[in-house]
Formats: sequence, structure tokens, C-alpha cells
Amino acid sequence: MTDLYKTLPNTYRTMKLDEPLTEYITNEPLNEVRLIRGGSVLVLAAKAREYGNKVSQSSKRGKDELNKIQKAENIEKKLDALSGSLTHMFDAIMYSRLQIGSLTGIALTTGLISERSNKELSKLMGKGNTNRRRR
Repeated sequence: MTDLYKTLPNTYRTMKLDEPLTEYITNEPLNEVRLIRGGSVLVLAAKAREYGNKVSQSSKRGKDELNKIQKAENIEKKLDALSGSLTHMFDAIMYSRLQIGSLTGIALTTGLISERSNKELSKLMGKGNTNRRRR
């Protein structure tokens, strides 16, 4: 029998005899939902920035392609440059739409976090104010 198999049962017995961990556990509720919402805002913000950068890059590429038209000597090269420019511009429009979607997600998540915070504040204010008038 290896040392691991000899020490594992001893470790388990020692852990069972040690004091329980309940003294380290707090009664505060976990706010996993708020953490997830906060994390989603950060992810969506990163995506919005990424798509914004792609919009800029695609627009610049499209502009560069349009500048090639003036330098092109024949019609075929001019049409190729125009075609490439349009492709980049449509990519920019697509990335712009994705950026708008990410920004909408940020707004929605922020609204949900704010709503939850308002409810919690209302509860706290309602509990703290016991001398309210009754009608």
C-alpha cells in the first residue's frame, strides 16, 4: 500500500474531528445575479469596443480602396477598386449593427441592475421608517 492510501483515511478522520466550518459561514445572501449582470456589462462593453474598432478599420480600408480609383488607369481596375471599397463599407455597416446590439445589451443590463437596486433601497427605506402615516 502506498503512502497516499495510508494518509488519505487519516486525513479524512482528522477533518471529521476538527471543528465545523459553520462559524466561517455568513448569513448574507449571495448576489450571483448581480455579479452575472455586472460581468455581462463588462463583456458587452468589450464587444462594443471591438466592433467599433472593426467599423473604423473597415471604413478606412474602404476609403483607401476609393482612393485607388483616381490612380487606376483602366476601367477594370477602377471597378475592382470600387467593388473592394463597397465590400469594406458593407462590412463596416455590419460591424456597426453588432456594436449597436452590444450597446443595447449594456443599456438593458444597466437598467436591470438599477431596477434591482431601486427595489432594495425601497425595502430598506420601508423597513427603516416605521412612523409612516396610514390613510
